[in-house]
Amino acid sequence: MFKSLVILFLALSAPLCQASVVLNGTRIIIDGAKNEKTIQFTNAGDQPALIQIQAINPDAASTLPFVALPQIFRIAPAAGQTVKVKVTENNLPQDRESLFYMDYTEIPSVKKGDEDKNKLYLIIKNRVKVIVRPRQLDFSVDNVRQALSYRIQGRDILFKNASPFYANIRSFSLIKGNKTIAWDDAVTLAPFSESKVTLHSSSSLVGYTLTALLINDFGADEKINLNEK
Repeated sequence: MFKSLVILFLALSAPLCQASVVLNGTRIIIDGAKNEKTIQFTNAGDQPALIQIQAINPDAASTLPFVALPQIFRIAPAAGQTVKVKVTENNLPQDRESLFYMDYTEIPSVKKGDEDKNKLYLIIKNRVKVIVRPRQLDFSVDNVRQALSYRIQGRDILFKNASPFYANIRSFSLIKGNKTIAWDDAVTLAPFSESKVTLHSSSSLVGYTLTALLINDFGADEKINLNEK
């Protein structure tokens, strides 16, 4: 999940009022057989909040692939709100997953009686991945780890994803005896694709094995050993 802050200054040297609405889950995976999914927002704060949702297509030239209903809503304190995410694009690939994004912006309310007080409010925009999974794929998502491999080219690690699913690696480590080279940035591998990571290491990478943390459908980490090919 990506997060950005837009700060609305009501006064200098003001107390900070933070956001409190959370989405249950770190990603949205839509079953192509249903073409929709219901998600849940929860307001853990003590003030109402206004939420605005926007669909994002990485391909700016294409149409928006899905719609969220409702797109704008208010959540009372300690309450929840369900939102239906529905696929509207009929021409998505059927042999692999498609990746989009959903932004949701929280606009905090001003507590009655605080209108004239010096306070600083945060308008927080969150971004989550929306993955559309076709109904019939000749491959199980449980076998993604076996479809991932890597090879070493000088100081580069070339990852390969031979599956029709998006593979998200949170971090990885190269290990050789008691030596470890760690990479803490995420790596996203599109279906049937390769991705290169350049390591700033002064030593040769020959003989190292690679261990990675793969993010599963539930947002949890799974430790895997990748095969070198």
